[in-house]
Amino acid sequence: LVPELPVGSLFLPKACVGITRNYDYDFTATTSDSSAYQSSNPPYRISGLVDGHEPLHQQLKEAAEATRPDGAQDAPVKADFINASADSFYSSQGRQTSFPDHNEGLISELLERVPGVATLEMETHHLFHLAAVYPKPPSKLPWAPETETEHKAHATDPTRASRGAIYATAVQMIFAQRQSRDFITPEEVVLRENWAGRACLEALVNFDIKSAQSDEGSVWAKL
Repeated sequence: LVPELPVGSLFLPKACVGITRNYDYDFTATTSDSSAYQSSNPPYRISGLVDGHEPLHQQLKEAAEATRPDGAQDAPVKADFINASADSFYSSQGRQTSFPDHNEGLISELLERVPGVATLEMETHHLFHLAAVYPKPPSKLPWAPETETEHKAHATDPTRASRGAIYATAVQMIFAQRQSRDFITPEEVVLRENWAGRACLEALVNFDIKSAQSDEGSVWAKL
């Protein structure tokens, strides 16, 4: 959505919004204009921001820079923009079809309402949302592993995350640019898939995860 992210870039969103089609809107109406988004019943709804996990976000950014391959030396790695995730590939992303989607002003509305939004896809916001609403552990990491008595007490308590927390971050490969209308080549896709995949694995290896339970008796126990 912005020129700072040309085709071939890697983008690590710091936060996301969600775009959803409003099924209660009258899509059979003959016309719609920008004022529809100011009403209580707009054709599309844009959610508030949900942040990713900043320490993991930073770890992934460092890993992406460290694993940059030959052939991608000039490819930008950006981590200071916002992503929007839509619930459709067409209507909720502002693409025009033969359906009366009333989305002609959707992208303009998104850019106006969400300063710093730079990309549009379909997955990341929901992952960030699930991580954000997952019950938090008793205290900030690191925390002491539970005793056997504490573990038994918390095992039946659905309101307590006795097994830890969920952290979310993401990396996106820019395959298409709406402003320039450029598209990535198959050769560039392969290079960036390997690059982004390795960066994710390196970030996970280097991220310090404190376990809230003993490895004994779990899938992580040494054989």
